[in-house]
Amino acid sequence: MARSVSPAPGSIKGVLRGVITIAGSQPTGTATIAAVNTARTELRLLGWDTNQASAPQGNQDLPSLTLTNATTVTASRVSGGTSAVRVSWELTEFY
Repeated sequence: MARSVSPAPGSIKGVLRGVITIAGSQPTGTATIAAVNTARTELRLLGWDTNQASAPQGNQDLPSLTLTNATTVTASRVSGGTSAVRVSWELTEFY
């Protein structure tokens, strides 16, 4: 007789990683992902860079991340930056 074993609560169900590009002068960029349970996920900003030739002025290109819904990760810049910004992220879903 087969025995069913459920994963322990809190164990990792899956990990997704990606890079979102916020186009120059746009406030946000998005990535579409496989559906996750938003109540059981952790989203982390791994790093970011810009195509600006000189150092960023203040923090106008500084990004943040949001799990907008079960299938969308959104990267937003702080304020009116005009350079393209690449944002690296990682999402972990738990059982």
